[in-house]
Amino acid sequence: MSTDRWYLYCILCADGSIYTGITTDVEKRVEAHNAGKGAKYTKGHRRPVRLLRSWGPLGESQARRYEARFKKRSRKVKELYVEDHVFDWVPFALGFRTHAEAKRFIEEETRKRHA
Repeated sequence: MSTDRWYLYCILCADGSIYTGITTDVEKRVEAHNAGKGAKYTKGHRRPVRLLRSWGPLGESQARRYEARFKKRSRKVKELYVEDHVFDWVPFALGFRTHAEAKRFIEEETRKRHA
């Protein structure tokens, strides 16, 4: 198994919460969560889960760093990254801490691209 093939993923749990993790096989990991064999967090009343988005491939250490950063973000910021399909990691990697900061950056970059 190559250490360069890691993915960060977000799943929506049945209770409406968002869980973030890393894996080398997103499809199998989501299946494991739904089978009750995933993380302790997704067992019980949080199933079934649905994949919201995944990013990668990444190196293992990079995936672990991104996972730690992502888990510290507010739900609004997480939703922004899940919905954004153009800039992926740019605002996240730059360390925006608020939804407003990241949204302003994305809007500005979008205007530049469409100008």
